[in-house]
Amino acid sequence: MRISSLTVMFAVCGSLLFATQDGAAGQRVGGGAEYDIVTGDGDDGIGGYAFYEIDLDGPIAAQIEVSYATGDFSVDAGSGTYTIVGLGGALIFRHQLDNWMPYFGAGAANNFTDFDDVDYDDKLSIFWIGGARTAINDAAALDISLRYRGLRPDSHSLDEIGEIDMDAWVIRAGLVFDL
Repeated sequence: MRISSLTVMFAVCGSLLFATQDGAAGQRVGGGAEYDIVTGDGDDGIGGYAFYEIDLDGPIAAQIEVSYATGDFSVDAGSGTYTIVGLGGALIFRHQLDNWMPYFGAGAANNFTDFDDVDYDDKLSIFWIGGARTAINDAAALDISLRYRGLRPDSHSLDEIGEIDMDAWVIRAGLVFDL
């Protein structure tokens, strides 16, 4: 029996949120815009994201997120527009300092990819996060972060096309709301 990376991602994220629901002190939702600086075969992309966050123990929080990015790419086998839809989860470590909160963390996302005229597989990626939030009022904050995403989908016929390098620095800016 073959288990897909998406099944594993749903199981991990769901278990994490279910196990922490009773002891959670705070929960948040957020979203905003992102700019992907692709370091490989694609041009820069733009998109958006949304997440749900729950406090765990002390300075640790868990996030489940969905993201969308689109841009152009060019490889030997073809060129065109790409779309990447990611579904993932992350652990972040935060520290409150007066009116702002820096954080860092890591996570994984299953990326559903679509490339014009070239057939690549969906792929699990790992990402690292660094960012900060500053309060706007008692229930909302401005969130700015920088991520590094490692993503190299393989083609269905690896001998003909190979993999495409979609590693990227992802700049995000958005709003976070306490529930």
